[in-house]
Amino acid sequence: MIYDVFLPILRDVFPALLGLLIGMCLNSLIEKLFSAYTGQIFKNIYWIVLISSALFSHDLFSLNYETGVWGALLFFETGNYLRHYGVPTIKKSVIYFCLGFLGEIILNCSMSYISAIVHLNLSSSLRFVNGVNPFMIIAIIALFSIIMQLSHAKVFSDRQGLLNLYLLASGLFGYEMTYRWITEKYLQNVITKHATSLQNWKWYLLYAAIGLTLSCFVALIEVLTVNAPIFNRPQRYFKQLTFSSFLKELTLAKFKKVFKTHFWGILTFVSLYFVSYFSIVIMNPHFTTTTWIVLKPTSAWIAIFFLRQPIVLLNFVFFSAFYLLIRGLTNNFWFSYIITFAVSVLIIVATLIKMSLRNEPILPSEVVMVSGYADILKMVDPIVLISAIVGIIVLIALCVLLNKAVRIKKISMLRRLFYVLGSIVIFSTPLQFNHLGSVPNQISKTVQNAPSFYAQSVGVMLNGPVVQFLNNLDFKVMDKPSNYSKTTIDKIVHKYQKRAIVINKSRTSKLNQQTLIFNLSESFSDPRRVPHMTINENPMPNIDTIKERTTSGLMMSSGYGGGTANMEYQTLTGLSITNFSPTLPIPYTQLVPNAEYAPAITNLFSDSTGIHPYSGDMYDRIADYKKFKFNNFFYLGSKDKIDDQHYIGKNPYLSDETAYENTLQQLSRQKNSQFINLITMQNHMPFNNYYEHNQFKVSGTAFADKTTQEKIENYSKGISYTDSQVKDFITKIDRIQRPITVVWYGDHLPGIYNGLSANTYGQQLHQTDYFVYSNNFARSHGAKRLSYPITAPYEFPALAMEQMNVKVSPFYALETDLLHDTPAMSLSAKTFSTNTDNAAGQFTGSNGHIIPTSQLTHRQRILLHDFELIQYDITAGKHYVRNQNFMK
Repeated sequence: MIYDVFLPILRDVFPALLGLLIGMCLNSLIEKLFSAYTGQIFKNIYWIVLISSALFSHDLFSLNYETGVWGALLFFETGNYLRHYGVPTIKKSVIYFCLGFLGEIILNCSMSYISAIVHLNLSSSLRFVNGVNPFMIIAIIALFSIIMQLSHAKVFSDRQGLLNLYLLASGLFGYEMTYRWITEKYLQNVITKHATSLQNWKWYLLYAAIGLTLSCFVALIEVLTVNAPIFNRPQRYFKQLTFSSFLKELTLAKFKKVFKTHFWGILTFVSLYFVSYFSIVIMNPHFTTTTWIVLKPTSAWIAIFFLRQPIVLLNFVFFSAFYLLIRGLTNNFWFSYIITFAVSVLIIVATLIKMSLRNEPILPSEVVMVSGYADILKMVDPIVLISAIVGIIVLIALCVLLNKAVRIKKISMLRRLFYVLGSIVIFSTPLQFNHLGSVPNQISKTVQNAPSFYAQSVGVMLNGPVVQFLNNLDFKVMDKPSNYSKTTIDKIVHKYQKRAIVINKSRTSKLNQQTLIFNLSESFSDPRRVPHMTINENPMPNIDTIKERTTSGLMMSSGYGGGTANMEYQTLTGLSITNFSPTLPIPYTQLVPNAEYAPAITNLFSDSTGIHPYSGDMYDRIADYKKFKFNNFFYLGSKDKIDDQHYIGKNPYLSDETAYENTLQQLSRQKNSQFINLITMQNHMPFNNYYEHNQFKVSGTAFADKTTQEKIENYSKGISYTDSQVKDFITKIDRIQRPITVVWYGDHLPGIYNGLSANTYGQQLHQTDYFVYSNNFARSHGAKRLSYPITAPYEFPALAMEQMNVKVSPFYALETDLLHDTPAMSLSAKTFSTNTDNAAGQFTGSNGHIIPTSQLTHRQRILLHDFELIQYDITAGKHYVRNQNFMK
């Protein structure tokens, strides 16, 4: 990195710009060389370099206009050559254009055919779509030559090098962009379908011709635009501009005049730049960058400034746009300035708080939970809240005082309108950040935006809180699986209808004769399994006993320190969050509320109840439960009251005893089949000193400080209370004379083991406890004990149905096959982020070890692909299964 800072040219840090500057600096020397030597030497060298780069399939001389210093320099000097020796005649240019066009078509037809034959897709068909393809360059230069001569473009005569660089690069970019867009959007399936015969050459010809034709059209528009009258004035200025004339303009007097005239504007934008820079730096723990930015830990102040400058500027654009929006709306400088900085500080502090609690930044799906803010604020340190209130009061007073002391001139209505509209345009661009090929997407890539949906904490360290937040605005539910169609879905439906018949032959009971309880125990996990930590006493002896005599094991959680809603979503729907797009971190808030079709296990019961002794607004549960067709939802503030409210010590959350008492009440009210989804809150963070007489002590290196050690001990005391309450609940369940099965599981570990690395211990820190318990009555009527040492949340419905010995629908027949024949699928355990890695899944075998995807059997791959197709159809597709009795 130090070499990059002090040797930017040799290290190729800013390639295109450096190539341009080198060309300008060497301009006079090159002029002398052109005068001393014939142009043929230059021409030969030019084409030898280009052709060698194309032949060897690598950009040997870094010529590609997007990345290479020497490519930019070569294109710049091409303009000098053309200016010095003149462009080819129109007749020759037409011939060159035709040759380049024809050569490009032949190359791309050949590569498309070869790729389709060898790979059965177009993965290598774009082999010659790059900035150094000789045929493409010939065609584009010839096109420029023709247009320049036909339009009598005299403005090109003096600074041909710079303008030709712009035009050539634009033409190449237009060609590559249109070509790739056509490939990805339209021709991939067509070409692959006709890949087996050369008789379908017309498809390859069409594929190649359309790309180059559109590129030429783009180039034509750009040339005519640059030559338009509206650009005459800047071109005349540009024509006269040299380094010496530019330096003469930089007099101290003029600098002072500009600074004095625009002092407040300069101050505003300089300070906004610093806020943008600081907002990224502070997201890196201890102001030190990780290996995501440099190979070894380095000062974030240096690394961000020199290596992430484009992203700093992107943050600066959004901070500035917010300021200009407020300025345009209010026409008050001080109010706009102070509000912008207050909001900036709020964003930074809020992100830091959430990063410290859950190791992930603020997500858009959480901001929309306006009704849940009061509950969120209860989790924040009161000192922080008091400081925030005092800060707001101080800012209001400061705004009033400054408006009186320093009066800033109002701006015109036209400028205000421009500020508002311009800001709206800027803030609308993130809505297309993740749309491949869109202009905002191209800009995002150009400025090194790294969304890192797979690891949101890394994304915020790379991009800052604002840009990472905006990256998450543009989300997609799922990537469309291959072969998705009504025909394919119909085949899958028919396949698992037959599987359901086979499975049901050995099943003796029906689900409408059973009562099923899903109990998510907040943050529950066995601290004895945490590596490099010992605890003086077993906090869960009763649960250990229950696990020994029923179906039990470990559940692979897709969260650490959070992610409750994701575990709950998977258990209710039987769908895996791993299949979703990485831009959909929280289905409960992003997908379900607006879903047209949202099937769940609740649809299999005539009566279903949700119980959550806390606010129902968190993660949009009220709206989601309506989508899932719950008959009742008991929460704090609901019409159906939470009864028997108990607290333990100073714990602000209702106890698990409260949760179980309300569940038993529901069981007594409904004598027939029912489904209950119970979410507890007793062990929710923060893990403060709530309990008296805490006997638990921990030691080891799993925690980094004394404060964290105390949190772990407080947490251990909390789960010991849960342990005794679970025992009482199971005892009471056993007394009820109807079949009841309880699926009990911890959703994730608490995020308090700050002495351990996710890369080394991620697997252990994503394993929670589970058991499936059928009461005495259910066991005496066919319920059986099973053996699944490792499972995942989406498998719980099929697992419970197997234990209850109930008949299944085609969907749960598929789920049963997944349970039996595939390893547990979860998000990557190599991260401590809560709602991330949707597309970076892993498979865990019954021995707890990760199974590489390459080692999956053919049957496992088929099952997983069937599952992916069904999940896509339900959540993002055409809902072909909706009316086929597939779900129930």
